[in-house]
Amino acid sequence: MRIKSIIISLLIPFLFLSCEKSDLKYESQFKDSYDVFQKFKASSNNSYFYIVTGTSFFGYSWETKLTVESGKVVKREFYFTAFESVQLPKNGWTSKELDEILKKKGKEFEEQLKKDGITLLEFLRWTEDENNLGKLSAKVGYASQIRTLDEIYRLAETDWIIKRENAKVYFETKNNGMISTAGYVDGNCQDGCFNGVNIKSIQAIR
Repeated sequence: MRIKSIIISLLIPFLFLSCEKSDLKYESQFKDSYDVFQKFKASSNNSYFYIVTGTSFFGYSWETKLTVESGKVVKREFYFTAFESVQLPKNGWTSKELDEILKKKGKEFEEQLKKDGITLLEFLRWTEDENNLGKLSAKVGYASQIRTLDEIYRLAETDWIIKRENAKVYFETKNNGMISTAGYVDGNCQDGCFNGVNIKSIQAIR
């Protein structure tokens, strides 16, 4: 009886691991990508930047560049690449585009910016460093959260790519084997329904 109890106790952890693995929609692909990331992290001394993209059907698109040094986020740069269908010019916003945006958004939007104490240009593009990380996003709200890629992979494994009923799950690894897309969309939602992350680029900085 004692031997039987010992065998059961040894098997229990493996049973739990089996259950956890079965929850992942893309288990094998995730494991391969995570292994690639671990090698990248070692070769880069855990120092890199990555760019997260976002879009809306209503004429908005944006990017957030997060810089990580020795495993810690030290900078976050945010910028709209299109706002009210007005595209960001190659050399940056000019008064022409700013006037066009204000004309489309109206006086109420302009007054809100004044109330928040920022200019339209500061709304469209801003940078946070170690001294003010997380402070500017409260006034804009589109920027990707402050996370390392370790946290991105953890969220993918525990939330974004688990099997779900009535949801489409996505997982792609177009950044040299590392995550480019991980997330899901519930039901037939058309806009703003993606829960997860889209990463345009991952580059070592050392």
